[in-house]
Amino acid sequence: MADEPLDHPWFGPGQPPVLLAVGRFTQQKDFGTLIRASSRVLERGDARLLILGDGPERSHLEALVSTLGLNASVGLPGWVGNPYPYMVGAAAFVLSSDGKASRPS
Repeated sequence: MADEPLDHPWFGPGQPPVLLAVGRFTQQKDFGTLIRASSRVLERGDARLLILGDGPERSHLEALVSTLGLNASVGLPGWVGNPYPYMVGAAAFVLSSDGKASRPS
């Protein structure tokens, strides 16, 4: 499945490296922290951040991206049936999950 073609303009020749995260848009995945932590690199155009997935935090993440002025460098395309070509094409895979949220009480 990783060998399937990837039709996304950010993965073309000469494009900045893409940082990739994948997961449900929930508080536990903490994509907000990832966006804020990446903002300096992203605003300079040195990289782009693509987060594949969907969930209840989508509107919050979209508002954060807009507030930080990162609409051109952060993509939230939604759920993707086959994320593997994105993983192959990405410069790095980023995990931002909040470990506290997943620990049993």
